[in-house]
Amino acid sequence: LGSSKIKELIDILKCYYDIVIFVFAPIIGALTDSLIMGTEVDGVVIVEEVIDIKTEEQSVEITTPRRSVAFIGSECYPFVKTGGLADVVGSLPKSMDPKKYDIRVIIPLYHAIPEKYRDRMETVYYFQMDNRIYVGVKKLEMDGITYYFIDNEQYFSGLVPYYDMFQDLERFAYFSKAVLSA
Repeated sequence: LGSSKIKELIDILKCYYDIVIFVFAPIIGALTDSLIMGTEVDGVVIVEEVIDIKTEEQSVEITTPRRSVAFIGSECYPFVKTGGLADVVGSLPKSMDPKKYDIRVIIPLYHAIPEKYRDRMETVYYFQMDNRIYVGVKKLEMDGITYYFIDNEQYFSGLVPYYDMFQDLERFAYFSKAVLSA
């Protein structure tokens, strides 16, 4: 690593590129290699472990861990819809690449959600929020997306998702706190 050939290569690379960063597996040891190379180039990335390598003909693709994304909303198509919010919460997760993102959608478990979906849900767990308020969490996997439903019949047993502003303030304060507590 500290040889004249490597220094010559680095000098040539610096003629063509503004920044030179070496990415390699440690040869001597991670600390020693970075100390030797770090004085010669703009950056050093030492790869200790590769999680997953996929080979396709001549090319090698290194996969990175998926990012976790949670969509939390008061409605989601096809479960319950009153307007455009349901369309966005229902379609945006489906537009994301499931190879790159672990996508979850969380909405209230309204009584208005059709039975064909309710029958397929499984109870994940339940608990008492603030030692007195029931919170149930149900799950449904569909089209490569995991949906969670926050269950509480006191707040979500009506035939429509929204009532009046004063009732909805309490209901959605509960929903927000339940999502954060779950």
